Amino acid sequence: MFGAFVLGGLVATGVIIAGMVLLVTTFGTPDTIVGTHPPAAEGAQVAKVGECLSGSPPEAVVVDDSDVVDCDELHGSEVAAVITAPGERTTPGDDMLATFVDEACTMAFEDYVGSSVTGSELGYGGVAPSDEAWAEGDRRVWCLVDTTILEPGEGTVRDSHR
Repeated sequence: MFGAFVLGGLVATGVIIAGMVLLVTTFGTPDTIVGTHPPAAEGAQVAKVGECLSGSPPEAVVVDDSDVVDCDELHGSEVAAVITAPGERTTPGDDMLATFVDEACTMAFEDYVGSSVTGSELGYGGVAPSDEAWAEGDRRVWCLVDTTILEPGEGTVRDSHR
C-alpha cells in the first residue's frame, strides 16, 4: 500500500513537470523583462513604488532618481513594485528569471492598477538586475506600468482600474 502511494506521488510529480516543460516549449518564456539595470551607486536614491518616471519601461532609469517626475507631467512609466528576486551567487537562467519577473510583475500590476493585466489598456515590464548588479548582490526587480498612453495631467494610474 505504501509503495503504491509513493509511486502515485512520483507519477503525479512527473506529470506536473512534463506539463510545465510542454507549456514552456509551446508558448516560450514570458517577455516581461524589458531591460536590466546596473548596480546602484552606494547611497543612491533609487526609484520607489508610486513614483512616475519619464522613460517608458525599457528606457526608465531606476537606480537613481534622475528619471523621477511629477505624475501630473507626461511620464512613460510608474513603479508598481520593487521586488527582490530569489537567487544564489550566480544569475539564474534566463527562463527562470523571466518566469519569476512575469509572475511577480503581473501580481504587482494588478495590485497597483486595480485591474487584471488581460483586461487593461496598460502594459507593464520588469527591469531586472544586470549580471554585474547580480554579482554585486543586487537582486531588485522594478515592476513598471507602461503609461505612455497617458496625456499630460492625467496623473497616476494607481487604483485607476484602467
